[in-house]
Amino acid sequence: MLCLTRVFTWTYTSSSTLFVQWKGILVRTAIVYGVTFLLVLPLLCQNLPYSVYFVTPRDVEQKALQLNQYRVSDAEKYLATLAKNGPSKALPKAGSLRIVVGVISVSRKTRTFSTQYLTQVMAGLHKIIARHGVEDEVFTFICTTQKAGRSHPEADRLAGYFHVVRFPLDRPRHDGWRHEEEKEGYTFCLESAARFDAKYVLLLQDDALPRANFYEVLDHLLRHRLERAFAHGRAVVGPDDWAWLKLNFPNELANFHRSPFFVGDWVALSLVLASLVTITFHFCSGQLSSSPIANHALDQKSRRRGHLATSYCIFLVSFAYFFLASWLIGRPYFLHLYGLSKHFARLDPGTSCCLPAVLFPRERVAGLVKYLDGVTCKPGFPLDFALEAFREQESLRQYLVVPNLFTHIGYYSALHTGTNRQSAYAFLEEFSYLPP
Repeated sequence: MLCLTRVFTWTYTSSSTLFVQWKGILVRTAIVYGVTFLLVLPLLCQNLPYSVYFVTPRDVEQKALQLNQYRVSDAEKYLATLAKNGPSKALPKAGSLRIVVGVISVSRKTRTFSTQYLTQVMAGLHKIIARHGVEDEVFTFICTTQKAGRSHPEADRLAGYFHVVRFPLDRPRHDGWRHEEEKEGYTFCLESAARFDAKYVLLLQDDALPRANFYEVLDHLLRHRLERAFAHGRAVVGPDDWAWLKLNFPNELANFHRSPFFVGDWVALSLVLASLVTITFHFCSGQLSSSPIANHALDQKSRRRGHLATSYCIFLVSFAYFFLASWLIGRPYFLHLYGLSKHFARLDPGTSCCLPAVLFPRERVAGLVKYLDGVTCKPGFPLDFALEAFREQESLRQYLVVPNLFTHIGYYSALHTGTNRQSAYAFLEEFSYLPP
């Protein structure tokens, strides 16, 4: 009877102690969550446009315009160092090109100032190509798609530095839907770029600003992922069943919850970080006695079970913590990690959305041009949907480079009237790095 009383007393005491200790763990967990999600992240992320915590500033438009003017000034200073009618304007030698870059441009008219997106893009491209010393392999030109009777002063001014191709005055144009006008211009620029007989055709919109590492990342992916692959440890010819490579995807559409494919990134990131926390706990705990449950007079087997249970609890709590934190911060900011080195860049399956920067293999251009000539783009069936229909018809793959190699800076839209507020938000990421 005495033994039963002692066992009962010990069991009751142990249970009470366990309850108190687990209650303490839950309280500490709640404090960490509260401090992180109600105090720290709101303060750190209030200026991050793609974060849930983003607070829209009242002067977002002024900041966007100020950043644009800073870029314009920088581009004009660079162009001033170039000689007019220099090597960048001369036509390339036949058969020497690896990539031809066509920049599709129309004049954007605003009431107060000139956006000069084209100036920024052309100066940026020239600077990067010259830095890598590949002027003989990469040729850039401007492809204007202005309608007859409309001028493009910015392209006219840049014609002294770069080769310019203009939409023929006698070529018929659609006078109704803007989507069809966009398709006609895109088709013409594809044809014009293909005449240079390069291995690849890169078509850019005139508001797709190249990132500083765009060429080295693109060249690395082409040479080591698409032109050749590795099978059984040996280099072989890469896949030839791809239609194009997209070099930009809108950050406002790239958050974790926007696509089932992105959810995979979300879960994987949370699992990795939670595993690191759990492993750190396991090694830092040292002896089993460091576990709260192990402070009782239990046998060795029970102690191990208690330590394992604590590890599982830490893993689940950590997983939920990082899962929630990564969503609140925003996927675009984690994608920046892939830009630390060209070796980190990856090729994801492409999407139907958006055409600021697309690279085509030369052998796909003729078939695509023929297909586009046979369809009409209109509301509900824009140009990017037409390209997707061609890809599905031909059973071809498409790829998306992660992270973005180009930034879409078009605050003033050429296709739609008005402004693109999401682009203004994107400018805020870089605004804080500008000199006062």
